[in-house]
Amino acid sequence: MNKINIKALLIASVVAFVTFLIVEFFLEFLLARPYGISDSLFRENMNKPPSGISYQSLNLIIFIFIIILIMALYVNLRPRFTTDIKAALITSAFFLALLFLFLADFINSGILPWNYGLIAFVSNLIELPIAIIFGALSYTARTKDQETIKNQG
Repeated sequence: MNKINIKALLIASVVAFVTFLIVEFFLEFLLARPYGISDSLFRENMNKPPSGISYQSLNLIIFIFIIILIMALYVNLRPRFTTDIKAALITSAFFLALLFLFLADFINSGILPWNYGLIAFVSNLIELPIAIIFGALSYTARTKDQETIKNQG
């Protein structure tokens, strides 16, 4: 098994994180919000929507760790597949399955209404694979560059 390049993993995580945010912005503000089906509109219409710097900061930190975890799974699955894209899609499918189970539990428990759970799942169905693919391409490029430098030296 190849040694995991932590620096390349963190850079790939940043690339995936930024890609996810860009796709999220595109979906949310350019496609979903004009039609009234966005998750941010749902949160704004709640009786007491969560807000504040501590709420936003904690969500951001949690999401960053989730992206690092996703990319770490990709890095570990990568040698088992013929292409990096295939490994990225398998990683994405694994996390989408987990997301589906969490959302189904929250909907079943009454924590989330079904329409919000559906919006969240569909948006992640688009955002997550794109973000992981970009992160995977970044990791692959970074490790190939380092291998080339190592072989030349």
